[in-house]
Amino acid sequence: MKLMIHNRCTSVVLTYVRTELIDWQRSILHETNNNTAAYQRLYLSMPFWAFIYLLNYMTMLVDSSAIVADLVSGGEAPEINMMIGIGVVKESEAVLFHYIGNDEKPAALMTKAGKPLTRLGNVKLIDVDIVTGIGTENATKLNVILELHSGNKILVTSGIQTWWSHCVISGLYGLFQNGMITESFNLDSYRGNMGRKPIFASIRCGDVYSDKELYAILNADRKEKAWESYELFMSSVVTTLKDTLNTTTEPDTSVEAVDVQVEETVGGDF
Repeated sequence: MKLMIHNRCTSVVLTYVRTELIDWQRSILHETNNNTAAYQRLYLSMPFWAFIYLLNYMTMLVDSSAIVADLVSGGEAPEINMMIGIGVVKESEAVLFHYIGNDEKPAALMTKAGKPLTRLGNVKLIDVDIVTGIGTENATKLNVILELHSGNKILVTSGIQTWWSHCVISGLYGLFQNGMITESFNLDSYRGNMGRKPIFASIRCGDVYSDKELYAILNADRKEKAWESYELFMSSVVTTLKDTLNTTTEPDTSVEAVDVQVEETVGGDF
């Protein structure tokens, strides 16, 4: 009986706060500087019993800073406001997923219309890196750190051998070749229609930018499953981009924790 009451309370409270927490998430992705406003409205308007229950519930949430540190070279990271994985929940039609914590499933990023969010708009490239030995599968990841117009930073990560990483590196190198690597751009991510519906990407800065020669080289290695050659080309381009951005692979001396709150899943199957 107590368990049933607890579950009902959980459902009521999460329903109560769902809209405000989703607004907070969208405020980061839609260039809103005052990210605490949603929480202030939430706390001031909710009943006292709901506030107390929420405080108790929040103690169970997992800080995702450990995930960010694990995915950044040297275990150190700049201040990251949100971490996004590409297609990490295979059974979902969503494309972008908000990493929450080590023990929580990533939450799908959805539009207000209930459709998968596909565009990270008006962003600038802050850093790009390839990291190895990630997770139990010893995965190699491409990490792209982007800055929004508001100054918030997001880390977008995907396996180095994915089509998404293939497209993103070709697109970023296209910007570089045109002297536009420091310009703002839109990063679009979308599912294909064939087979396993892999996720592709395009980089738009007015027009779509992609280095066709690099894309073809990577594509040839992909067809031949010459992954060592593929990753060497990727690493070479990443080094070039990092040199241009004047970033370094040396770890920072300090880490600011990423405090990301859990929100109820919107439109995804987790």
